[in-house]
Amino acid sequence: MNLQLPLPPRKCAPNGDKGSWRAKHGASKIYFSEAWAETLRTPAYERYALAGQKLTISLVFCTKGSRGTGRYAPRDHDNATASFKAGQDGICKALGVSDSHEWLQSAGVAIDTSRGPYVLVSLEVQR
Repeated sequence: MNLQLPLPPRKCAPNGDKGSWRAKHGASKIYFSEAWAETLRTPAYERYALAGQKLTISLVFCTKGSRGTGRYAPRDHDNATASFKAGQDGICKALGVSDSHEWLQSAGVAIDTSRGPYVLVSLEVQR
């Protein structure tokens, strides 16, 4: 299953001054909801094929044109992964799977500056 989500809000960035914890929590809640809703917009047969399965997730952060949008355009893989945590939680909630290491493994994170601004998420059943 493939999803296209907006980049995470700037307040979800793990580095830098994000203001108060309430602002970060609010931004994380909004991004969780965006990812949850977008996952539920996919056809039911795609979601049901993944429900209850061990999954592999891969992320491509497409950051072109993100300046001035209020969205976070990560420059390294660690920050990209950390900023997407609320989105990952929303996807897992919509699919009814745990995001623990036993059920969800990362296949990798890439940053593409030639297109965007969005995050491409690919979920596959582990073999």
